[in-house]
Parts: sequence; structure tokens; C-alpha cells
Amino acid sequence: MILSLKEAIKHSLTNTTNFFGVVTTPWHIHGLLASIKYLKSQNVNLIGTIFITPHAVTGYCIKKDDIPYIEGISVVTIDDRNISFLQRIVKIFYSFLYVLKPHEDAKDKCAFYLVVPRVENAYISEIVSKSLKNIEIIHCVYDEGVATYFPFSIESTNLKEKLLNLYLKHIVYGWGRKKIESKCMVFNTQLFLYRNGRLIPNQVIIPFYVHEIRNSISCVSKNNICFAKKCILICTTAWCRKEIVDSEDVRLIKSIKTEFEKNGYSVIFKPHPRDLNFCALYGDVEIMPVGKISLESVLLNATIRPRAVISISSTTLVTSKLLAGIPSFDVSQMLNINKIGTYKDEVYSFRKVFGSYIESPTSIIELLNNINAIS
Repeated sequence: MILSLKEAIKHSLTNTTNFFGVVTTPWHIHGLLASIKYLKSQNVNLIGTIFITPHAVTGYCIKKDDIPYIEGISVVTIDDRNISFLQRIVKIFYSFLYVLKPHEDAKDKCAFYLVVPRVENAYISEIVSKSLKNIEIIHCVYDEGVATYFPFSIESTNLKEKLLNLYLKHIVYGWGRKKIESKCMVFNTQLFLYRNGRLIPNQVIIPFYVHEIRNSISCVSKNNICFAKKCILICTTAWCRKEIVDSEDVRLIKSIKTEFEKNGYSVIFKPHPRDLNFCALYGDVEIMPVGKISLESVLLNATIRPRAVISISSTTLVTSKLLAGIPSFDVSQMLNINKIGTYKDEVYSFRKVFGSYIESPTSIIELLNNINAIS
């Protein structure tokens, strides 16, 4: 029987428990394992549970077998998708309690490590604090993807959504988060840090990500990964088709493919895991056969890597450059912005946050010239 998060937490707590982790996607697994490896490098002995939660859109993206064995740590699948409105209120109330709880001297208290994606989790923290006495929650926040660094935004169309919006805006990402970070110890294990208003690579955690990603596939697989010497890798998005006019994103990607093939490049595609329309939209094109292996793991282990990675406002662009050193190009400026619906906010946010890190050419010719110039 699959338990709710609250039930699973209480079922997993013992007098020796000092760790909980939360994971939803394959990319989360890399961040979680990197964070655990980092904590162990600080001589922290972890005993506890990793909770697998379903994705809000696609359901379960990973299963227990996708997480390697770690001594002292079990893996439990939970499901909170169908909680009632009253249960949501209780969840918000618990979060309020933890945020408003006065800071207590951590002296002589036992550390409890809570490792989660993107932002500290006040709800889990309160459940643990109520269940275990004399503990100090240590928050470890790992990378969610590029959304980690975008401003929080959600639309409200009814009372329930408005309530959730207010909770997320003010408690999870607003003053509640600032309150937690002011009174608790927080380890930032995201790939980037904010310094003086700009993002810089988090050099402390990056080696742990690289190690975990590189070692997430077998030696047999590693020996078989290579790309053609003049290969361009194009990663598609999972955009909702009803938002897009005249298949604007597909038109652009196909144009880029045609131009590069004319200039002697081979082009290979990596469909987004949630891009259910890929074959219908792009037709018979070469697809990278990675199976369940993450793209980052493929790139880090490839004996020959692509000349460049091309996509639209994608996490892949950032991770390919940061972790594998592959030149990456965001082609969002070549789109007709009036034909991509609400995704215009996403591409604007991406360029605002990563514009100084990821190149964003304004034409296919500029893109081609930039890649031709790569030695």
C-alpha cells in the first residue's frame, strides 16, 4: 500500500533517524545523490529514508530501482496527489507553525538532515520536529533545473488555486523561506549561487554532481557512447501544443536542422521525456537512443561529444555547458514571440537569468557562424 507523505514520514521515523530526502525526477536523483555524497564528505553519517513522489503532470517518473543502494537509507514511494482541500489547509497550517517557530539554541541538539529540491520544505520539517525531540533541522537544497532560478509564478482561476498561490508565494518562496534561512542552517547544493545579484557556478557541489552523473551508468554503456565529429545535438521541449501557433517551435528547429545539414553537420535529436508529440511533429529524424539514462550522464561519458547543443530555454543548455563543457545555444530569440503563447514568459525568464552564461543568437546564420568558429 502506498502511503501519503505524512503517513510515510511517521512510519519511517525512529530514534536513530537523522535524514529524509525527497525525489521526483531523474534529474532529482543526481542532485540528491550529489548532496548525500557532499554531506558524507563532511563526515555526516546518514540514517533514514528517501521518498519518491509523483510528478504533478506525468505521475511517477522514477521507481525504487532507479536509486542505488545506500547503506542506512531506505526508499519509499508515496502519493499525495489526491489530498482533500482540508488536508491542504492542514499542510499550510503545519508550514506556518514551522516558519513561525522561534529559533532555539542548537547546542546539544542532534542534527536532522532534510534534503529536498529547489526550496526548504517547512511542512516536512514541522512533522519531523513534532515527532522527534531535541533535534535541529539542517536544510540541504539541491537543484531543480533552470526553474530553480526563475521567479515564482502561478495563475489562479478558483479559490483553491488562489489559496495555493498565496501559500507558495508568501510561505514557500517568500518571507517564509527568508525566515527559515535566517534561523536554520542551510546547505545550498544547487549548481549556481547568487552573488551580488548574479549567478555564479557553485564550485563546491559541481564535482559531486559530475561524479554521480558520470558513475550512474555501467562500464559497458560508457564504452559505447560517442557522437560523430561534426554532430549537433538538438533537444526539444515539452510545450503544450495548444499554446503554439503554426507549430512555431517545430518550424524553427526544422529550419536549423536543414541549414546545418547543408553545411556538412550531422544532426541528432534528444526528445524531451514529456514530448509525447515528437514523432508526429518532427517525422523520421535521428534520435539519440539513451533509454532511461540521463542526457547529462551520456554527455559526460561520451568518448566523442557533440560539437554543440541547441535547444529553447532548456535546463539541458545549462547542464551541458556547466558539467560537460559543451558549447550551448538558446535559439529562443529566433522564434516569433507572438506564436508561443504563455511560453514567452519562460523564454524571457531564461534569457534574463542565463543570458550572460548561454549564448542566444538572433538568426540561424549567426548560430551557424558561432558553431563554425568552435575549434
